[in-house]
Amino acid sequence: MINVRINTNLRPDEGGFTGKLRARNGRISRKIEKLIVDVYRGESPVKTGKFKNSIKRLSLTKRESSTGFESRIEVGPTAPHARFVVNKTSSSEGAYVPALNARIKFGRHPGTKENNVGLRTTLIVLNKADAIIRNEYRNDDVGRSI
Repeated sequence: MINVRINTNLRPDEGGFTGKLRARNGRISRKIEKLIVDVYRGESPVKTGKFKNSIKRLSLTKRESSTGFESRIEVGPTAPHARFVVNKTSSSEGAYVPALNARIKFGRHPGTKENNVGLRTTLIVLNKADAIIRNEYRNDDVGRSI
């Protein structure tokens, strides 16, 4: 699961730009949410596609105060087996045979490796999010100090 918080702080002389900043914060939030979902799905391992297709926005919270705006986005998989894909599993006695729909007594399931899909997604998004924010504030009278 990935959590992202986007803050837009108001300086005292920007009181007249409140509506503009509110709209801008919303645009940035939507673009970054789309980026997170796209990168997460692109970095996900695919066997059946259930894990990849289950990745979506889990929650979106927006707060507004006299000092600025905050958006918090949570993105992650909703598939029931997601924890087994992301976290490692240990080896176990017996092997599952899909044709029999049962675990047999001989053989050994080797377990699975840990998949750092969340970490990889976070690093890629951090590199690309800065460009989204800079493009949103380019050639504007609000946020010239960026």
